[in-house]
Amino acid sequence: MRGRAVLISGYASLDSFILVDRFRGLGETSTVLALEGLGHPLPGGCACNIAVACARLGIENFLVTALGKDAEGLTYRNLLRAAGVDTRFVCLVKGKNSPRTLLVNDRDGNHMTFYYPGASDHIMEELRDELPALEELDIHYGVITVGDPRLTRELVTHLHRKETPVLWSFRADMRAYPPDLLQFLLEVAAYLVINEAEARLLQRILSLGDVSELLRHGPKGVVVTKGSRGSEVITEAGRETIPPVRPSCVVDPTGAGDGFVAGVIYGLYHGLPLSISARIGATLASFVLEEWGAQTALPGLAKLKARYCKNFGPWPIREGDQ
Repeated sequence: MRGRAVLISGYASLDSFILVDRFRGLGETSTVLALEGLGHPLPGGCACNIAVACARLGIENFLVTALGKDAEGLTYRNLLRAAGVDTRFVCLVKGKNSPRTLLVNDRDGNHMTFYYPGASDHIMEELRDELPALEELDIHYGVITVGDPRLTRELVTHLHRKETPVLWSFRADMRAYPPDLLQFLLEVAAYLVINEAEARLLQRILSLGDVSELLRHGPKGVVVTKGSRGSEVITEAGRETIPPVRPSCVVDPTGAGDGFVAGVIYGLYHGLPLSISARIGATLASFVLEEWGAQTALPGLAKLKARYCKNFGPWPIREGDQ
């Protein structure tokens, strides 16, 4: 499989976490139960999380994102390289801080996310002259996550022209999806991965009666993740429920969705059906839940295979094809 890569695009982030007992009304006080990464943020960002997960599973990938040309950005880029991610399209923006995210969760699984884009808002100015180099790359799949809409449009147009299949990992950040871009993504994306809240949002925006109607807009497969209730795969053949994979413990849900996407793309990359790929996604996501941070507990292939086999039976990829 070497030589065929996955192109992954979206925001980078340095993550800090707060766990509270529950969210209360405006002006009321919640009790903080845990703090993590406030002084030393943990590496995150949807695209980066997916890229690191893919690299640990042996999939060559090119990450397209922006960091600040500060100490944190330099350190993060080095971490990505050490993980096996190709960072030639990871730009360091001079004079801008690296992006940061504050993630606040409660014990019931509710969350609030506060994102400081920093260098992310300047990615096109930094990368515009580098994008023609994409023509020389052998891209087998594209993964689009939430990011600068100008860059998203450029990359998706390139991938569509090359007839490269695209998996779109939608996030409910409409700043990243002007209406025309959202429609374009729906038309060209082969697969769409969303959670239940995001499915409801798209249903409202597009005036859909049911999430399955997304297939009429272009995707040939939609996966709706449902947390501890597993996920649902929707194709023209019908719907299939994919059970969750139980983690050894639950510490932090951040990045579990990105882990799921990485597992799905791993399966699709190896020619598996979407339903089997979603099972790999569920398995990979279960590891992410076991530690603070989106990348801390990402598994290598041996651990992923062992847990998959325990939950779903024989590993679906032949040894020589991995």
